[in-house]
Amino acid sequence: MAPTKKQSFILDAVQKDGVAVVVDNDDIAASRDLSDDKTELSDVLDLADKHGLDVTNVVTDMQKGETRVVFSGGESA
Repeated sequence: MAPTKKQSFILDAVQKDGVAVVVDNDDIAASRDLSDDKTELSDVLDLADKHGLDVTNVVTDMQKGETRVVFSGGESA
């Protein structure tokens, strides 16, 4: 059975430098810690677009020093 777009995204995203991925119900959140006073997620956003996922929210947690992007979509293979 072929992986779904979400599963493919997760497999690709966790291979990115400094990216953590969490699955919560039907949503996926990818985060990266602050580095040099900034968080770059353009590579994760490009990957999500490649896999047909939509951004539903962006959250910056100042105390944790990270930014999370929440995605939905990509149910079909």
